[in-house]
Parts: sequence; C-alpha cells; structure tokens
Amino acid sequence: MSGGHSHGRSTHGGYAEFDESAAGALSDAGISISASPAVCYHFCGAGENRAMWPDSRVYDAWEAHWRLSGRHTPLGAHIIRGKLRHIRRLLEGRQISSCIDVGCGMGDALDCLSRITGNAVGLDVSPVAIAACRARGLRAMEGDLLEHPHTYDLVFSDGMIEHFEDFRPYLAGLCRLSRRYVMIAQTNHASPLITISLFLERLIKPGVNVPEYPHRLSAFIDEFSSHSFSLIGQGSILLGGLKVFLFEKAHRDKEPG
Repeated sequence: MSGGHSHGRSTHGGYAEFDESAAGALSDAGISISASPAVCYHFCGAGENRAMWPDSRVYDAWEAHWRLSGRHTPLGAHIIRGKLRHIRRLLEGRQISSCIDVGCGMGDALDCLSRITGNAVGLDVSPVAIAACRARGLRAMEGDLLEHPHTYDLVFSDGMIEHFEDFRPYLAGLCRLSRRYVMIAQTNHASPLITISLFLERLIKPGVNVPEYPHRLSAFIDEFSSHSFSLIGQGSILLGGLKVFLFEKAHRDKEPG
C-alpha cells in the first residue's frame, strides 16, 4: 500500500489491467494518456488477465496517483501514524547524520525523519510529490533511485519496492545508497486485513491504484541479507498487515579522512 520478486502466496492477483473509467479523471487532471495509457490500472483477481507493467509505467502511475489522491482516508491516516510511531521508536538513540527518503510521496515520513535527524532529503520521480514536500518546507528532489549518486547514514523507503515485478534492482539501490541503515515500510500481502483494506481503499478513495505484487516479506529480508544487511528491529501495524523493518549494514563504509 502506498506511499515498489520470488512470489509468495497471493491474497489477490497483484497484477493490473487497463481501467477505462479512470481515463476521464486523468484527462481532467491534465495528464495525457495517449502516450502512456497504462496509468489507469486496477487490481485483478487471480482468475483475470494479468498484464505485466514495465517499470516506467509504474512511475507514470505514481504521478497520476499523486495528482488525483492528495488526501488521506481515515484508515490511511491511522496507518501513517503507526508508521511514524515505529520510525521514531526504531531510530531512538541512533547516531544518524544524513538520511534520504526514497519515494517520499507527500512527505509524511520525510517530515518525521527531518525532525529526527535534522538532515533529511526526499527523492521521488513525481514532480507533484516533490512540489507537495517543498510546500511543507521539506527538502526534496526529483530523481530516480537507480541513478542517484550520493550515500547516506539512513535510507528509508515506504512501500516502494512492492510495486515492481522484479524488486531486486530497487532493493539493491537502497543498499547502495546506505552507509549504515536501511528502513522500509511494507505491506504484508499474506494478511487478510490487507486484502480488505485494498478493496476499501479503491471504494473510498477512487483514482489511480498502483499495482502491488504479493512478494513475501521474507523474500525482502533474504535479499537484504545477500547485500550484507541484517534485520535489527521491526514494528507491526494493523495486526501485522504492514511492517516496518530496520536493517543494518554488516560492515560500515570507512568514513572519508
């Protein structure tokens, strides 16, 4: 759930097909769908057509999502409060001089991280998201994780890697940017509560739903381990329907002399 695999047991199809009903809303929002018609997809059930998205279309969908979905539902606000509570708890007492929020969205986590570290910046492919963060007085830049050149003590990402069919390049990108810690907030697609929540979200908050692939959380943990990052803390929201994980690098990069 927002904020981009060996596949786990799916609680829904996790794939997407074109939704013609959203085309008008996109046009009204000033987004052309002629060049990228896949920005209006919805979740498919297990028996429906499963059309795979290239990663560039995931980016297009996020831009459309933020244009059409600028407010939180009551459930979304509850989830965000839970995430921020775990972020503060897991980072308490840790020495962090720099932080990046990859896929910063509207800036809820970025604001929290800025207060904790005093030096946090957001990164997002969406100009709408960047503008929203800057309007809140937050530092944010438009850019792609895979091309970002800098490193940080803490790399944070909320619900990003689950939106990609092959999450491994993006998880590796988070590790590459980190000098010490990576923290992620991720949906647990094995939870029945998440199936219900995603369904309600589409009813209460119409717009563009970016597809989520039902990867096992253990697949993320194993992949971080392959990059020498160990799980050192975690928190649960919605009875385990969402998780916040904190990983630490096994060997810190040598500080510049």
